[in-house]
Amino acid sequence: MAAGGGSSPLPAAASSKSFDEVEQGFFPVMQEHTLLAELKLAGEHAVPGVYVRVSLSSNYAWDGVIFIRSGIYEGGVFKFRVLIPAGYPNKDVPRVFFQSASLFHPQVDEITGEVNISKYFPSWNPRSDRLWHLLKIVKMLFYTIETSEPRNEEAAALFRSDEAAFRTKAQLCATSADKDLYAQTANAVRFKQWKEAYSQVQSIMMTWESRKQQQLRENDEAASSAVHGLLGRYTESRKRGNATEQAATAVSRELASIKLAQTMKREKDGVHLRQRVKGELGGAADTTDVCIKEAECTGWLSKLDASGADWQRRWIVMDLESRRLSFAESDKSSAAKEGSVSLVDVYKAFQPEQPEMKASNTFVVVTPLNTLQFRAPSVNAMRVWMHVLNIVADKST
Repeated sequence: MAAGGGSSPLPAAASSKSFDEVEQGFFPVMQEHTLLAELKLAGEHAVPGVYVRVSLSSNYAWDGVIFIRSGIYEGGVFKFRVLIPAGYPNKDVPRVFFQSASLFHPQVDEITGEVNISKYFPSWNPRSDRLWHLLKIVKMLFYTIETSEPRNEEAAALFRSDEAAFRTKAQLCATSADKDLYAQTANAVRFKQWKEAYSQVQSIMMTWESRKQQQLRENDEAASSAVHGLLGRYTESRKRGNATEQAATAVSRELASIKLAQTMKREKDGVHLRQRVKGELGGAADTTDVCIKEAECTGWLSKLDASGADWQRRWIVMDLESRRLSFAESDKSSAAKEGSVSLVDVYKAFQPEQPEMKASNTFVVVTPLNTLQFRAPSVNAMRVWMHVLNIVADKST
């Protein structure tokens, strides 16, 4: 006890030890956040043709695969694993191993499959080095063959002396790697043999991509036409010496013209939609369970949730202006949207053949990313919803 009855301060050594223990206790939590941040960065800085995910066996490993589109190893698909040191990011440099058949490459150990990462990262700087940088190195290996400081002396010597012979061995590696894709390895990235059932999914994805590209081309043409119009007006105004006033007038008129064209298109689409549904469905289009307006279609449906276990009553809005199919718990305009999909992504809507689905007025909406299931309150409501969605899909509205 010190004079005056106060407590003595802790000895410096004890205080320091206590701090170190606390810091050590927090390290696993901070490390977990660091690794999650690294994975997010890998997604934000995606390396084309390279895909990774956290290993199923350890948080300190990333499993990946790389698709080689051109060059000496063209056509090859190689699996690999990134091993992250336990003290990351403050310790050793992460290691990379190829898991496919023996990869004949100057910078890859032919026996272990380990990449000569130390050639590119002699040390690891936690302030600037990131795991996604390693993925860039993995890709670079196949497009820029470096023979200095090799892990495979034979491969390096062959590339320097006879590139054609090296290319032949590289192609053999690419072929062998394809055979290993379906083997049950420790890699979390799994491949399955092609089945005929996949053809429908492939067709959906290709149709979606084709429609998307067509829409982009049409938008580009419209924008280009508008810009050329503005430039033409501006050039003429400069010739007359009153560029500022005439340019402003041209811009104002052009914007007004574009806005009018958009409004007319929405009105035309709305009328066409109503006319077509009425003409093709007859009395079914008069159902009170669905409301078709000028630029939108609304009504109550039951939607199967993401778990596939529960049906939830939702207010559905198909809005031609925003080109979205959205879902909400309320029909109030101020209600927050629970979710939505782009109408551009809608491939088709149909009713499955299963008797229980027919009895419950269940129909399916197919998009490239997921398949949505809905139940309509009546047969006519189901028919109308499927009809308008298929009209939109056919028109690429």
